[in-house]
Amino acid sequence: MAACAGVYSIDIAVAPPAAPRALALECDGPWHWVGGRGRSVEPCARTREKRLLLEADGWAVVSLPYWEWPKRSEAQRAYLRLRLADAGIDL
Repeated sequence: MAACAGVYSIDIAVAPPAAPRALALECDGPWHWVGGRGRSVEPCARTREKRLLLEADGWAVVSLPYWEWPKRSEAQRAYLRLRLADAGIDL
């Protein structure tokens, strides 16, 4: 998992044995989307490239778009579990 070393940073990285495989949680704010400031749900080119490189390097990438993030902590935990389950990861 060194192809991306020094090129991109990962917001939250969980490595085995804490996860079944290397997991990159990406907290994608407004500038990760086409047009910036959340004007689109289409990831910008830099974000798409980062995801492709990480996945090619063996990472499971889970995007957490800022507009979906719940305000309450209980809902945040449930949302995170759901997003991880969608990616086939059970922690």
